[in-house]
Amino acid sequence: PLYDTFPTTMACENCGWVVRAVVFAKIANLVCDQRSIVQFKRLVSTMTTGSDSNSAMVHYDIIRSPSTSLNPAQPICQYSCTNERWVFSTYSDSNPSAAAASTTREASEVLLTLKISITNPKNYYDMQVKCASVGGCKELYAEAVQALYKDTECTNPANPNVNNCPLAGSALLRFETVAGEELSRCYRRVIGRTPPSPAGAQTFFFSEFQKTCLLYREARVDAFDLDSQIDCTENCVRGYCQFQDIARYEDQPVQCEEAGPCAGDGWCSLPGPRSGHSATTFLYLNSRPAILIFGGETTQSLADNHPASPEPGRLLNDVLTGIFQGSSLSMARLRTICSVASPCPLPRRDASVTIIDSSEGSSGKLVVFGGLTGTQSSADYFVDDTRFLSPLDDIWVLDLDQINRQGLGEQCLTAGQCVTDIFWVELQVEGGRPLARFGAALTVLDLDKEGILYLQGGATKSDSRVSIATTEEITDLYTFRLRDPFYRRCAATGQGLAKAVAGAKTGFTVACADILGQPAIGALIRVSIVPGATCNGCPSVFPPVITVGVGLYFCEFTPRTAGDYLVSIVVGRGGEEFQDAVGGDPFAQATLVVEEIVRQNEVVHGTDGFQLSVNPAPTDRPETRALGSAITLSTAGVSQQFIIRAVDAFQNRRPGGEDISVIMGLAGSNDVPESGKVEDNSDGTYNVQYSLTLAGAYKVTVAIAGVTGAGSPFDLTVQAQESDPLLTYAYGQLLSGKTGVGYSIFVQTRDKYGNYISADPEVYPDGQDTISFEACESIGTLDCRGQERGQLAECTACSGPGGKLNNDLAIRIDYAEGPLGDTKANGVDKYLGLYKITYLPLQPAS
Repeated sequence: PLYDTFPTTMACENCGWVVRAVVFAKIANLVCDQRSIVQFKRLVSTMTTGSDSNSAMVHYDIIRSPSTSLNPAQPICQYSCTNERWVFSTYSDSNPSAAAASTTREASEVLLTLKISITNPKNYYDMQVKCASVGGCKELYAEAVQALYKDTECTNPANPNVNNCPLAGSALLRFETVAGEELSRCYRRVIGRTPPSPAGAQTFFFSEFQKTCLLYREARVDAFDLDSQIDCTENCVRGYCQFQDIARYEDQPVQCEEAGPCAGDGWCSLPGPRSGHSATTFLYLNSRPAILIFGGETTQSLADNHPASPEPGRLLNDVLTGIFQGSSLSMARLRTICSVASPCPLPRRDASVTIIDSSEGSSGKLVVFGGLTGTQSSADYFVDDTRFLSPLDDIWVLDLDQINRQGLGEQCLTAGQCVTDIFWVELQVEGGRPLARFGAALTVLDLDKEGILYLQGGATKSDSRVSIATTEEITDLYTFRLRDPFYRRCAATGQGLAKAVAGAKTGFTVACADILGQPAIGALIRVSIVPGATCNGCPSVFPPVITVGVGLYFCEFTPRTAGDYLVSIVVGRGGEEFQDAVGGDPFAQATLVVEEIVRQNEVVHGTDGFQLSVNPAPTDRPETRALGSAITLSTAGVSQQFIIRAVDAFQNRRPGGEDISVIMGLAGSNDVPESGKVEDNSDGTYNVQYSLTLAGAYKVTVAIAGVTGAGSPFDLTVQAQESDPLLTYAYGQLLSGKTGVGYSIFVQTRDKYGNYISADPEVYPDGQDTISFEACESIGTLDCRGQERGQLAECTACSGPGGKLNNDLAIRIDYAEGPLGDTKANGVDKYLGLYKITYLPLQPAS
């Protein structure tokens, strides 16, 4: 049977035990069985197809150990894979004396060597297992399997002569069989099963063998070397002539077989010999698998003066893609544009690369970090001065969707006709950067759009300018949150950054993209609004920010205190030291176009903040107040003033310009009301002046834009001035009377405006004026009229030469008492300023 290695019925049967001791023999068996591994010859890149059998160069050889009697160059026996079957053959010994003993010479040998080899004209792979005797070989199996897969000295404690096992530590462990069974036993067990039908027995056995006996499918993966010849029809790698002048592309692509110039002014898209290049895979338009190669170092002469040469030096920065069409791979070099306005990564080798954002119909983005650049060959980069080769710490991104920007991506990747310009973008990393390095590991976690880029390890060179640089290994780990909003690609827009009205909701929008130019999801944005230098007593507020769309955020707040403020916006997931200020344009429209965001970001720099002016709300009539004592009390004929302070509902003083009027109406009068004179101070306050000559009770009404406000109407009392004797009058029984009879005389005091002196009897029971009553038997010649008030007490009608006072009178003076002895005029008003003089003549007189 195919997998029963060296059936016992064949010659050299003991050799089979040695074969079973070597796991490599299992692979050789699979090689011979073309149903398990197709075209094993392709595992060797230079293997040719010179045999009908794809693995005719696989052999098992039993070789004599050196001896004096036998020729060691000739094997005792050999098994070769021919036409997918193992064929046994024996060799003639060059020593004639040994020919007669050929049937028993195995048993007489002291040392045998098993060699399993896969050979071709350019390569030779072999494994040797030595054993001291045939018997020793029979017991070798268990120990040999362990020895082959351990990084230990390949010796068998039971058989010290077992050595020379070059596959120690090899990955061939993946070819172990189920439960440690030998492949032949597993095969026998499979073929003992009953197939569903006799016609499909062979297919059934083969399928069951693969599932049961081969634990790892890698054993069945096709591997083959791609052929770059133009006449290749299958398993090919196809290169195409590419041109700087896109007009050179014809209807039929021009193929080429090796890297370098082609078709006159073209350059072949094949990668050519290179080392230190970086490779990864991506899904073109998220559907077709493709490979990608970046940079590296070439040893090929690149024809520096050739017009089509994209790489004038040893180090490269080109980007090549390979996409499969059937079993063949088409290579293309992308048309990357490098200029002062559109820079590219420096040529380099040993850069770290990965792919991000390949989803939802997108080809993703190539991310490149670091590497080694310079002018010297890599043969010396471990020891050379850093002036020749130095590590890099830059990060670049190439958006692979640019390939199909004009809808011509297919012809570029499959036929090399790349006509669309592709541009690099260097990522601006703020804060501490990773140490410059080459050969680092770079990968990305983006299954749930985390966008976390991990950079680990690598090597760097000391920055020596005067001595030999040394290379140091790095063990650090850096993370980059590529999905986080990048403050230079965030911009705030909206009126809420510049102007607002107290009590009115306002706000602004923040549009954020990540460092890759995509809308940033889950941005952490912090807003602070603090008072400016002139806004004394103004509060600080920290309004929340909510998400309103992909990459769009909104901050809404309601200011209450008018004044000037500074609005600061920062973005970042960490504490304050990891948050960066966001700029913007208060008068622009929010957008997610990265170029416009960047422009807006520069209008007002984030570090400067936004100057916000909060204006008062419209005047609130109930909250507006009139201030001053002249609102409620005044004196007739005296100019008075009070202040109206106009504010909004939040006590913010209005700036002025209000339509304010003040009306003063005398109670019980049908006269036209008096108006106060209103003066605007342009700071929210208004001076109101008035002068009323009529004493009495007034209603003062303040109207704001025609509507009563400021706490009005107010009750204003206008008091009379001090009494004026010239306008004061007396009435009553003045000219005659009878002895013993009481009489009343009334004196009504008035000010110079004719207002009754308004001395409230409850406050002034005797009134405010000094009233005197005299009866003169003769009047003196002294005229009291025109005398000062303080002199009237000494100036009486009876004073002066010729005057005589009658003292035979009983006199009583009462204040605010009417003719009938009542104290209320008409039962309502008090007798203000009215004095009642009651006198009783005691003796007749004249």
